[in-house]
Amino acid sequence: MMHLFTLLVLFFTLFSCEKEESSYTQIKTSEHLIYMAIKNYRTDNGLDGPFVHQFVMVREAQIYSYKMANDAEDLGTQGLTSIGQRFTRK
Repeated sequence: MMHLFTLLVLFFTLFSCEKEESSYTQIKTSEHLIYMAIKNYRTDNGLDGPFVHQFVMVREAQIYSYKMANDAEDLGTQGLTSIGQRFTRK
């Protein structure tokens, strides 16, 4: 029975490692520190529900920040509505 279990674990481990074609989103240290501060604030105030990094949102925020830094978008929050609409379609 143990051999069967070992074979199943090995099988699922090997074949669950497919390469994804999408780009890798790297969370910067400053972004992680902000996430941890918000998570700690939530915990301190009794909000213990799920709170995880959403890599799609991190990627969109990084793109938007890059656009604002390079004058492709005006500084401010005026573009957040269109970004929010894209999230609801995903």
